[in-house]
Amino acid sequence: GKLNLLSHQRRVRRRRKGTQAAVRSLQVEQQADVILAAERGRVGERYILGHAEGNWTLRQTLQVLSELTGLPAPRWRIPWWVAFLVACAEEVRSRFTGQPPRAPLAGVRMARYKMFFNPAKAIRELGLPQTPPREAFAEAIDWFRAHGYVQAP
Repeated sequence: GKLNLLSHQRRVRRRRKGTQAAVRSLQVEQQADVILAAERGRVGERYILGHAEGNWTLRQTLQVLSELTGLPAPRWRIPWWVAFLVACAEEVRSRFTGQPPRAPLAGVRMARYKMFFNPAKAIRELGLPQTPPREAFAEAIDWFRAHGYVQAP
């Protein structure tokens, strides 16, 4: 949701060059369904939550958000080391202000790698609902607009 909100507020201006970031999406309502379905899971097992077609790169995610919001996707890519330095500075700023960093260091570190996952086990064993990611993003955008977090362009 935060990437969606920041993108909509035009606060995501550049993608990190050299990043292979992958984005998984799952509707909040679907996460609640999984919590309610916890009794279906087997003790000691782990489940990856997400849509079967939800392994998107950061570029794909920002492009879909651009199409849905009517706002331009970031055009420039910055080198990873620049993003890393900005994240370090943001962590320091965060300690002094008490506000969360705009670019968390852990997120920048993870964005360096493409991490795709397979939720087939959760879909099969828990009956995880499958709302297409594009539809989930559209609903999230509508929610952010309806609750005053962003304005329609």
